[in-house]
Amino acid sequence: MAASSSSLISSSFLLPTKPVTLHPRNGKASLFNHRPQITKTSKQPVFRVQAAKIPPGVELPKVEPKFQAPFLGFTRTAEIWNSRACMIGLIGVFVVELIINKGILQVIGVDIGKDGEQLILVNNCNESLWPGVLGGAGHSTPKDGGFLLDSGEEVVLDLPDKWSGRIWGRQGCSFDSNGKGSCDTGDCSGLLRCRGFGGTPPATMVEMTLGTSTSPLHFYDVSLVDGFNLHQWHQLGVELDAGLHHVKWI
Repeated sequence: MAASSSSLISSSFLLPTKPVTLHPRNGKASLFNHRPQITKTSKQPVFRVQAAKIPPGVELPKVEPKFQAPFLGFTRTAEIWNSRACMIGLIGVFVVELIINKGILQVIGVDIGKDGEQLILVNNCNESLWPGVLGGAGHSTPKDGGFLLDSGEEVVLDLPDKWSGRIWGRQGCSFDSNGKGSCDTGDCSGLLRCRGFGGTPPATMVEMTLGTSTSPLHFYDVSLVDGFNLHQWHQLGVELDAGLHHVKWI
């Protein structure tokens, strides 16, 4: 059974019942107790990556991840890490959501179609971020692998079918008119557009494989193989109607 976009937006699946953060611009409860507004531009599945802040001293709830086989992914409970985040003294949050509006069978690999996916990156921090994107071997890299994402902005990237790659956040970057410079965290060879270079450790990243030539299954996880430059909290889940999967970095 297909799920409507409104049911996706209003779903409270895997979200705490009490607000724990305010949107940095409008002051309204955001991210953890209200589903962010989503504008669909096609019938493609959508990945959404968000960044926000949580006031210091707020303890995030431990939430057991839930998933329905054969969907595979990261299954650890919430953990809090001490590191630099969106703002000094605050906890930064990144969210990766896979929202499928065609029903659960498409999520677990029966038929997700040939339209590829959409990757939406949203910055709700009070500071600018420079996302890094790197396609896996034989896969394209959207927007040459890096770009500026100012506070409150979002960007939609169209990914080809069966795309594989990684995404990470870069902070404290400065570049000249030729796109050369450096970042405090996640730097990729001093380039604005990473163009095939990964982030310099420490850099927390989200990895995803959206099907292969032999399997339609989608895989994603939060990886600390290169260390971490953002706190993280991750949840995975499947709803029979909505097919909501998200990984959260805090």
